Amino acid sequence: MSTQVKCPSCSILLQLPEALPPGSAIRCPKCATVLRLPEQTPAEQRRPTPLTPAEPRMAAGPPSAPTPRLSSLPIEEEEAYILPRHRKGKPKSKKGLLFGLLGCGGLLVLLCGGVAVLGIYKIVQSAKIPAWKSFTSLEGRFTADFPGTPKEGSTNSDGMILHRFVVELPGGEVAYMVMYNDLPPGAGAAGPQFLLEAVASKFGERVKSRKNIQINGHTGMELEWTKKEGGQTWFLTDRIYLVENRMYQVMVTTTRGKIDPVSTTRFLDSFRLSMPAR
Repeated sequence: MSTQVKCPSCSILLQLPEALPPGSAIRCPKCATVLRLPEQTPAEQRRPTPLTPAEPRMAAGPPSAPTPRLSSLPIEEEEAYILPRHRKGKPKSKKGLLFGLLGCGGLLVLLCGGVAVLGIYKIVQSAKIPAWKSFTSLEGRFTADFPGTPKEGSTNSDGMILHRFVVELPGGEVAYMVMYNDLPPGAGAAGPQFLLEAVASKFGERVKSRKNIQINGHTGMELEWTKKEGGQTWFLTDRIYLVENRMYQVMVTTTRGKIDPVSTTRFLDSFRLSMPAR
């Protein structure tokens, strides 16, 4: 059997053993108020009175809320007077904890928001610049990687058909292209190196650098040159190959400030011939 008493400080209902002697000192497990049972033994009169005043550690709930039932153990009178005055440590501030959690949450939201903005930026950028893809021309007998699908076209230049495959990035300040044309019979009689030198000489002082290269054993030359057009200076990296009676040009054109060495090298190095090596 047990007796129920209510703490006068926090109004919690305490469960007391029936055999607890009158006058026992107890401490409320919820608000830590120390109180003593009265000398009257009838259960209806056993309302405890506090030995020392104490501020409630936790606000009491609304009157309509159900009161939880907790058990309370008897304590010695000496302990009742000493322990509440010498409690070690300081209870953590719920306000400080709350603001700490809100601060961490705010930082998390900020970081997540930054990641989200960065992701959106990358999506927008990828929408502007198409993904790189491999392109093959069966008639041109070559394969190259373009940042998008190239536009095909052809023009008649000095009686020769010049075929073009071009990808122009948004803004028109960067373009990737492959061009080829078949030479008239006998044009290569002087040798491929002579023809390449003749092409380089057409650009004159606009050539900033030149070097000999090869592809599948065929002679080639890489030129870096400039030209002025539409009030702008264009920078061109041009790889020219002579393959039998066909001349290929693999070229990147950019304006100042738009030069991307990584993309330029990627495009130029991706050019491959769809024919057996010499």
